[in-house]
Amino acid sequence: MPNEFLTPLQRTFLEHFFAAPVGQRFFLTGGTALAAFHLHHRLSDDLDLFTHDDDALAEVDRCIEEMASRLGWGIKRARRAEHFRQFLFTSQANENEEEVLQVDMVHEFGPQYGQREVIGGIIVDTIENIGANKVTAILGRTSSKDFVDLYFILEAGYDFEELFTKAQQKDLGLIEFHFTGALLQVNKLARLPEMRKPLDLLTLRSFFTSIANEMLDRLDPKVSRLGNW
Repeated sequence: MPNEFLTPLQRTFLEHFFAAPVGQRFFLTGGTALAAFHLHHRLSDDLDLFTHDDDALAEVDRCIEEMASRLGWGIKRARRAEHFRQFLFTSQANENEEEVLQVDMVHEFGPQYGQREVIGGIIVDTIENIGANKVTAILGRTSSKDFVDLYFILEAGYDFEELFTKAQQKDLGLIEFHFTGALLQVNKLARLPEMRKPLDLLTLRSFFTSIANEMLDRLDPKVSRLGNW
């Protein structure tokens, strides 16, 4: 599975995990899916795997332990909750260097959008669904990777209003006024992730500030336009 946007650990994990029966009940999503298999705009060093199968997370622990043992990897950290797993794998690259891979697995609820693809044996989420999830992510945290990913999704021709409507169906707490405040947090970002397509902070700030102001104008034309909060 040659892919210059995946690290060696990511490639190895995905190949072995999706070859396992339980792996077929998950799909790769998030920034790595978007960058490595769709838009090729940045690098991402973790993996996000979602499932809608009620039993998949309970069954994944044994698979992960067996796979790590077979590959000679260590599991530095394992966090478990009812609908969430997080594993931090380590692999000795050489005598002096240890490689690390974080894998988050989530039992996701709610609607899904688009038809997932199988690419090189990997079940990959759709841009449409990732985009809706990126909208909800921006509401909950201020991370440059979410803004960068949504920027390139919109630049690829996806409609912001449609993604926002889909995101509202995933998160009933997503309200336009509150989201404008979250969008304006773009002005507090200090750095971008490691990029493979051109983008700078000034362009990113201007892009999302404009969207926030358009939303505020629709909510109340008398509201003053804001450049940062």
